[in-house]
Amino acid sequence: MNVRRSAAVLAAVAVIGAATPAAADTSPSPSQALPAALYGDTDPQYDGVWRQSLALLAQHTVGVEPSKAAVGWLTGQQCADGSFAPYRADTAEACDAKTMVDTNQTAAAVQALAALGGHDDVTKKAVGWLKSIQNKDGGWGYMAGGASDTNSTSVVVGALAAAGDRPAEVKKDGKSPTTPC
Repeated sequence: MNVRRSAAVLAAVAVIGAATPAAADTSPSPSQALPAALYGDTDPQYDGVWRQSLALLAQHTVGVEPSKAAVGWLTGQQCADGSFAPYRADTAEACDAKTMVDTNQTAAAVQALAALGGHDDVTKKAVGWLKSIQNKDGGWGYMAGGASDTNSTSVVVGALAAAGDRPAEVKKDGKSPTTPC
């Protein structure tokens, strides 16, 4: 599947996901203001980067240039090691061991920013982080060090492809990944 079709599929998922009614009201309390550049109107705590990435991919796919503020919000969510957390309310505060980063948020951000172009520094850092946490079996888990799962692995492989990279190959003994030729 090429990158453009991959982006279209992710865009469709975003539209379908947005149309699905929520089981519970997860709207932020009136005292919690949402960032102006963030797409969506529900609490971004668990899906801010994911949702923003899908929205940017959808816009790009249909030829709409996303606002600089929306793209800036996404790039501002990146941690120093290249990973992305679902949502960091205070991006001036550095990520630490308590910051819950994951492969899916990071991979979605890579796909969106690679599609938009002009964010090589951010995508390169994120790709580096993703590749550094690849499991010995060749896959990825939702969290660094977690057991590989098909969802996370497929999202990461799609992100690597979008960034013009690929995962390390795994030797038949399953012990040592190598860089493909």
